Order: sequence, then structure tokens, then C-alpha cells
Amino acid sequence: ADGSVSSGAPDDLSYSSTIFYQSSWSTVCIHWRPAAGVWTSAPGVPMTKVAGTTDWWAFTADLGVIEQAEVTFNNCAGTWDSNGGKNYLLAAGSWKVSNGTISEGTVVGGNLPPVARVTPATATLYVGD
Repeated sequence: ADGSVSSGAPDDLSYSSTIFYQSSWSTVCIHWRPAAGVWTSAPGVPMTKVAGTTDWWAFTADLGVIEQAEVTFNNCAGTWDSNGGKNYLLAAGSWKVSNGTISEGTVVGGNLPPVARVTPATATLYVGD
């Protein structure tokens, strides 16, 4: 690098969204796509049970250059939570979905790597959950 500064996003910029879903189902799949992108094949991708919890599941979606994911959840066997047919829209970052409510953050008891969020529009970097 020559120390010069240029505008625009880096060529290797990639977004992700870590999604936590609260459910008493014995298995949870997440059916998702980067906003306006291609959906996973139904029922989607199995989520991972969050260690130290009884009813939280986690999945990290690689969004590429897209800053938002559209998701819906199911029990991997035909019972769906699609937010009343509207699906859930989640930005890059870490999000919790519980009883139809979306909130930012991670689940206590989870053992995930630290989150770093870059906001190109405001040139800010946030590290933490």
C-alpha cells in the first residue's frame, strides 16, 4: 500500500449477519437469501443450538456485498415462522428474533467470535456485540 486514500468500498468488502432465533422446536432451519438474491432450497439450512441455552439457535449468513438478509424460520419439517407472511429483514450485524420481535445483539451463553461492524457511509467501525 502506498498510503493513499480513495473513495468507495474496498474490493473485498463482505457483509454478514449473525442471526439468533428463539424456539422450542427440536430442530430449526433458516430459509434465507441476501435481499433480492436467490433463496436457499427449502426448508433451508439447519441452525446450530447455542451452547448454554435451552431455546436459542444461531446461524451466520454470508451476505457478500449485500447489506441485508431476508429470512424465515421453520422446524425443518413443514412448520414455518414467516413473520405473518412478511418474512424478516435483517441488516448486517447480530440480531435476535424472538416471538416475532427483532432486536440487535447476541445471546448470552453463546460462544461466538467478536463482531466488527463497518459502516462505509459514515466511515465508522464498531467492535463488540
